[in-house]
Amino acid sequence: MTSTRALRRRWIMRHRRRGSARVVLRCPGRNCRPTIGTWTTWPPTQAARRTGCTRTWQRAISRTRSAAASCTSTRRPSRSGSSASRSPSRRGGGTDMAGVRKRGQRYYAILKDSAGRKVERAVKGRTLTEARKNARDLEERAWRTRNNLGTEPTAETLAEAAPRFLKASRHQASFNSLESRWRLHILPALGALPVGQIRPTNIDELLAAKLDDGYGQQTRRHLRMTLSAFFKWAMKDGLVERNPVHEVEAIAVPDANPKALTWSQLEALRDAATLPWLKDLIWVAAHLALRYIELRRMKWEHVDFRRGVIETTRAKRVTTMQRSESSRPAVIPDVLLPYLRAMWARRRGEYLFCYEDGGQLPKTSPHARFKAALKAAKIIQGYRLICRRRGCGFSETAKSGKSTPCPRCGFALWPKVIPGAFSFKDLRSSAITRIIDVTGNARVAQLQADHADMKTTLKHYHAKNVDVQREALNRAFGGGSSPPSDPPPQREMAST
Repeated sequence: MTSTRALRRRWIMRHRRRGSARVVLRCPGRNCRPTIGTWTTWPPTQAARRTGCTRTWQRAISRTRSAAASCTSTRRPSRSGSSASRSPSRRGGGTDMAGVRKRGQRYYAILKDSAGRKVERAVKGRTLTEARKNARDLEERAWRTRNNLGTEPTAETLAEAAPRFLKASRHQASFNSLESRWRLHILPALGALPVGQIRPTNIDELLAAKLDDGYGQQTRRHLRMTLSAFFKWAMKDGLVERNPVHEVEAIAVPDANPKALTWSQLEALRDAATLPWLKDLIWVAAHLALRYIELRRMKWEHVDFRRGVIETTRAKRVTTMQRSESSRPAVIPDVLLPYLRAMWARRRGEYLFCYEDGGQLPKTSPHARFKAALKAAKIIQGYRLICRRRGCGFSETAKSGKSTPCPRCGFALWPKVIPGAFSFKDLRSSAITRIIDVTGNARVAQLQADHADMKTTLKHYHAKNVDVQREALNRAFGGGSSPPSDPPPQREMAST
């Protein structure tokens, strides 16, 4: 049987031609596979000298070889003297062009970032040539940053850079809110603009549009803060040189005044609740000042009747540093213990607050049920008079629920109750406000609310009450009688 080497030599001698050609050599030998390669005329090998052939055979590069290695390889010059080469251009600092490879349906560039680290970045491109061009631009900006030459404005759009920013911010506790701001507000307005071409006027237009859409100051402030954080990250990444948000005027947000229900209103609200679990939830929350998520997770095993303490799990990270203890203690007032024992006698499962079948309450607070209880307890703001004639659409607010004729069509207006401006979380403010107003000890309220800072307790959870303030002032100045006598004058000290 003729050897493979002899067959190849015979085939070479038969196909002596000038130039280069891509051919397939089929070997009839045992366990031989078709060999794909290219004829080249340089450099002459030992086999070429022995056979007298002026061209040599080179195996083709495997298809699994990465595009990054292929783009950095050097093409050998042809006989025609063409200088086509795959070697990247060299700069003054001796930096090579970024390599590109395809993985799946995307192209990735292998380059050195602004800090000199070798990284892999996804680049945009429908073809390998376009991806290489974008990779060169990306590496050029990193090279200019490393050499303190300034950064040219990038052509990468905000929609293309946002996924990388969100990936770097996924460790934050507010990541869900951050992602929703990008998806619902920022990307629809600014996503098509290049990052380097976004001006302060574009951000002003976005915030003004949100004001026209009815969004409040807090939402617009959060959008500005989100864009500022993105451009800080873009400066670190070498996409821009400055932060345009610094030239956008800050949005002032007025401090929200905490709201609290009186004790008579809390009793009426408890009695007006029709569902047993809602009745228990309102009354326990008004005594323990717990968050809804903490009340929802509370099990009977967390209740210690002997010590009068409830130890449930914390709802969230209260400070920038994680608390060492995972339990969240809360003291049970003595007046609430009989109510909890009655709840224990009619328990329906392992949770304190659950449905009739023992199922756990949802993660969101029962806003609609709470508003219905406010209406039933007559804790209302007023009435909305609505015309029910089709096509009229007239409505107005009134203090009385008396029906009057519609000023447009004369049809009778239908009164609709407007519930009080309270939500379920105001039960927590009501408990904290009562603790501070009755005892005057803000530290006790802070511990019961599980706040890391007393400023949070006083600023966001203690509601102002003029009657309580007047009573405290009357006690300080004698209860409306003659004011206390002035302290005796101090003797002036002689100057030394």
